[in-house]
Amino acid sequence: MAARPNLIRFTEPRGSILPDMPPVPDVVAVASELHPWMLNDIFKQNMFSAKMNLVVSDGADRGKVNIDADYLSVEGLGLNAVDLTADLAVSGANGLDTGSEAADTWYSVWVIASTNASIVASLLSTSATAPTLPVGYSFKRRVGWVRNNAASDLFRFYHNDDWWVWNEVLDASPFRLVNNGQATTFTAVTAFAPSTCRLIACSCSIRRAAAGDQYIRIRPTGSNRADDDSATILRDGNITLIESGWFPIALNSSQQFDYRILNGTLGGDNTSIWEHQYLDVV
Repeated sequence: MAARPNLIRFTEPRGSILPDMPPVPDVVAVASELHPWMLNDIFKQNMFSAKMNLVVSDGADRGKVNIDADYLSVEGLGLNAVDLTADLAVSGANGLDTGSEAADTWYSVWVIASTNASIVASLLSTSATAPTLPVGYSFKRRVGWVRNNAASDLFRFYHNDDWWVWNEVLDASPFRLVNNGQATTFTAVTAFAPSTCRLIACSCSIRRAAAGDQYIRIRPTGSNRADDDSATILRDGNITLIESGWFPIALNSSQQFDYRILNGTLGGDNTSIWEHQYLDVV
């Protein structure tokens, strides 16, 4: 745990000034001078959701995650120079909120602050919204997720703004979401993503065994889209292996999407889909 001398409690964000940061615009005063499409960006940049150069990262120790930020707002507290490490082997502040580490589990990553706003720490929790705060802590903000494997080692990743990019071999479970799939009706697939995620980026292939029209179609599970309204990712009429670049896939609230191929009678045609990264807005 580390004391944070550069910490300010904001009860009225408009016009407040952070150390080394510009004042927050007075939205009411300037609204009449702005086009409507500009207002959304101003409302986003408020003291209760702001962050600057937030980076969550892994390291040599596969049981720890690092949290760094030049500035981070935590429920109205303005924190400068955030530099924290959360450890799955630790209980309480800078560790797990309750219990001990479980394998194959998603853990949300939090920055927390004490009741008197003098102490800042990290926290890991299986809850997406309500971690169990250590005694003496009142403020919290989720800044991401980490996931461990069957050996309780955290999967490696890169964090780029709100995108979380897997730094692992993708040609196997859990990143190969569809393995030589041949479904000709829409079939649900569960993404490898946390509960707050609604968008992933993937690549895919069609492996052809015979000539004839073939394609992959994608839609969110539970969607009302008709087949022709679903996204066509790849289409080909030759005998070949066709691979795509990255493309986005929207997910439902259970982190699922549907896929299908057009023609299952073409002698062994199949598709594979690999997840590269997921979006999680923090």
